[in-house]
Amino acid sequence: MTDEEINRKFDTVANHLAALAVGQQHLQEAQQHLQEAQAAAESRTGRLERIVALALRAGARERRELRRSIGQLTEAVTRLAESQAHTDQRLDALIDIVREGRNGKG
Repeated sequence: MTDEEINRKFDTVANHLAALAVGQQHLQEAQQHLQEAQAAAESRTGRLERIVALALRAGARERRELRRSIGQLTEAVTRLAESQAHTDQRLDALIDIVREGRNGKG
């Protein structure tokens, strides 16, 4: 093998090594980008998890408040019905008094 052939082989090997180094650099950059993207995704996921937890807690509070309000409304309707029944009894008694008064005078 001549010196020229040896130099060409060295040049070929050097070119391959340079190409491998460039490829490795690109892979390292791509890996770095992927790691950054993963970190950003994990951050967004964490925020979303906190938002969902807050929304669930808010929903639970609203359901408790709604149940409490429905309970209060039910109690108020019950009291109203009782009051109306009492009023009906008193009105019936008044009607009876008025009828007896007319019957007694008429």
